[in-house]
Amino acid sequence: MKVFLLLVVFWAGAVSAQDTPKGMQDYFYRLLMEQDSLCKSHVGKVYPAKFRFTTLEGDTVDEKMLSGKVTFFNFWFESCAPCVAEFGALDDLYRKYKDNPVFRFVTFSTDRPEDIKKTLRKHDLHFPVCHISRSEVAKMNFNQGFPTNIVIGKDRTVLYLFCGGEIEEDRARERVKKIERIICENL
Repeated sequence: MKVFLLLVVFWAGAVSAQDTPKGMQDYFYRLLMEQDSLCKSHVGKVYPAKFRFTTLEGDTVDEKMLSGKVTFFNFWFESCAPCVAEFGALDDLYRKYKDNPVFRFVTFSTDRPEDIKKTLRKHDLHFPVCHISRSEVAKMNFNQGFPTNIVIGKDRTVLYLFCGGEIEEDRARERVKKIERIICENL
């Protein structure tokens, strides 16, 4: 009887193990579709958040800055591999458009301010960063996690919202090129 039960348990485990990858693929696909649907539900609507933060350089960032400017927000932390993969491309984007009077570029990080400064030095980054809490991130990025990239139009309309990313820098750079095209079309 014990041998029979052991065989049944082994067989059930084997069948279950065979189903797991397909089941997991389906689960992750559904999750991705839900996330994509949630992101799309915000595009075309007015960016709702009211906020007031200070960059590490001491500049004020608030919702008033959105009026009349195309604004790019990025949410990151250093232990996030897709966040780090975007760093180089994001810094290039910042440097290219930082002097444009109708463009605003701000990143937000949950890392401690001293750790943010180390990260900026380590990766030779120049873009402005605001230190904010995870609960503030949830309000600002529609509870989408990390990294999240948002492009907001001159009329405060969300033009682009994407969460997640690639861990390969080349693929991250391609996504940032898409963001740049959206920014350029709306400057």
